[in-house]
Amino acid sequence: MIFVFDTSIITYGAILFCIFSYNYFRLTMRQAGFLAACGIISIEKMVDRLKEDHDNAKYLAEKLNEIEGFSVDLDKVQINMVFCNVSRENFDFEDFGKKLLEKGIKTNPGYDGVIRFVTNKDVTREDIDYTIQCIKEVL
Repeated sequence: MIFVFDTSIITYGAILFCIFSYNYFRLTMRQAGFLAACGIISIEKMVDRLKEDHDNAKYLAEKLNEIEGFSVDLDKVQINMVFCNVSRENFDFEDFGKKLLEKGIKTNPGYDGVIRFVTNKDVTREDIDYTIQCIKEVL
C-alpha cells in the first residue's frame, strides 16, 4: 500500500501543532526559569547538607516515640519526612493541626491515623524540641 500526502496538509498540521504547543507550554511553564534555578541551587549547594535534614528527621522521630500514643517506625525514616502513627482515643487530627498552626508549626491534617512531619534546611534541633513541647501542650 502506498500513501500519498499533500505536503501542504502536513505543513499546515505541523504549524498548527507548533502553535498549540507554544501556547500550551507558554501558559504552563512560564516560570520554568524559576523552577530551574531552584533545581540548580539544590544540586550545587544543598546536597551536602541533606544528611543534616535526615538526622533531624530521625531525631524528631525518636522524640515523637516518647509521646504516649504516638509511634514512628525508625527503620522507615530514611528521608526528611516523618510519618507518625497516632493511636490515641478520640484524637481530633484537624483540631490538632489547627492548634499546632497557631504555634507556628505546620503539619498535614492527618490521614488514616498518620501525621506527616517534614524537616528542611530551616528546621533546627531547637525547632524540633519546640515542636515536641508544643505537641505535649496541645495534647
